[in-house]
Amino acid sequence: MDMSLIKIAISRFADLLQMLIIIRCILSWIRLRRNGPVGSFIQLLYMLTDPIILPIRALLDKSPLGGGSNSGIMIDFSPIIALLLIGGVNQLLMSIL
Repeated sequence: MDMSLIKIAISRFADLLQMLIIIRCILSWIRLRRNGPVGSFIQLLYMLTDPIILPIRALLDKSPLGGGSNSGIMIDFSPIIALLLIGGVNQLLMSIL
């Protein structure tokens, strides 16, 4: 298999993950009904992005930045960090391959 195909596949996968995380963030600001096709899409979105977001959120909750439940900070930085990590890993893999 050609290395350029592998690079393209990795890059597209990273782009897709980043887009799903951005869509998740936008949808978290909008009140939508959680039933029907929209609810199914939101469930799929969370199912695909939770393995990336939840470990970062757990680490942030333990850090001074995250705050946990006692700090009163209402901004979730885990999607931002996830986007940065995905971009960084993508760049690293592109330079290695």
